[in-house]
Amino acid sequence: SATLIHTLRGRTTLADGLANAAMDARRDVTEPANDLAESKAANAQNEAPPHEPKKGDRFACPRCGCTLEILQPTTVRPHQLRPFTCQCGMVMTPTP
Repeated sequence: SATLIHTLRGRTTLADGLANAAMDARRDVTEPANDLAESKAANAQNEAPPHEPKKGDRFACPRCGCTLEILQPTTVRPHQLRPFTCQCGMVMTPTP
């Protein structure tokens, strides 16, 4: 036999925070404080519309420091662009 109990999200804030952080970061999460802050930062960057990358633009990962340089601009329409995401799961930011 099994018993199912519905628990509202407000009563499971830690589990809810961990689940949201894991989904946002697209990786396993074991500590809520740092990962939650990282996922909120990533979400803030994801909400901002990306600019259309031009030849020579550079992007860097804030977590691991890897970089990429645009050698040939994309032919994708600007409204279809998505932010560059590093292999570690963080959104890459433009560098000067």
